[in-house]
Amino acid sequence: MTKKPPRPKRTRSKTRTVRARTPNGYIYFYKIYSKILKNDNPQLLSWQIGRLTGQMWRENLSCYLKNEFIKYAKDEYKIRNFYSTVVPPSSTNIMNFDRSSEEELLELFEKYIQYPPNPPY
Repeated sequence: MTKKPPRPKRTRSKTRTVRARTPNGYIYFYKIYSKILKNDNPQLLSWQIGRLTGQMWRENLSCYLKNEFIKYAKDEYKIRNFYSTVVPPSSTNIMNFDRSSEEELLELFEKYIQYPPNPPY
């Protein structure tokens, strides 16, 4: 009786690509607010900044400002996925998107945000 040769083991490639999720409204809020907190209080640790931004998003942020961050995230999602949804004509340059919405968000943020001057840490 002859033995069968062993099958080669399957190996997964080590360069597995994982598609990144698109950022939601909170992520954009966190990017802006964490920079403000870090500039005002350089002694804060990253987990403390995360805790304060989460608390601010849940409890102290107005619905209007939250909705503006969510709208901004949806617009960014549309811009990122533009190539996969539409085949652009060759005569247009689609890379010149107007980025003024980010500036508008920063203005709204400065106008409506009220962050704690002295955090409890």
